[in-house]
Amino acid sequence: VMVERKKLCGILIQNSLKENTIGSSVVGIGINVNQRNFTHAPNPSSLALLNNKFYDLPTVLNGLFIPLEKYYLQLKAGQKEELYLEYIRHLYKYEEESLFKKPSGEVFRGKIIGLSRTGKLRIQSGVGTEEFSVKEIQFVE
Repeated sequence: VMVERKKLCGILIQNSLKENTIGSSVVGIGINVNQRNFTHAPNPSSLALLNNKFYDLPTVLNGLFIPLEKYYLQLKAGQKEELYLEYIRHLYKYEEESLFKKPSGEVFRGKIIGLSRTGKLRIQSGVGTEEFSVKEIQFVE
């Protein structure tokens, strides 16, 4: 999760596949809350650095767990389309024209238009719509 072009949070998702579908997922979240010094993180920040104040961790956790429970209950109730649309609305640079770079080094202009059913990032460019897995594409800032 980026704020002012700095990394504030990280999300790690590990999926277990069953045939052609996701059987289960484990999701981990790391949030830089009160940290002020970083050693091996590219372009890091924290809530404390962004807002120049100290945060009470139980308060931060409650602010995280309440919405997470809401989304979990939506998922459990089968409201996948609503969750997908909520996710897309918050996707970084969604529907904004941006420069991207492929692993080959090719740079192109395009817009993120969503995700495929398998979780690949869908980018529309002058040559059409392409889908990219994690680490197959990067932003050119």
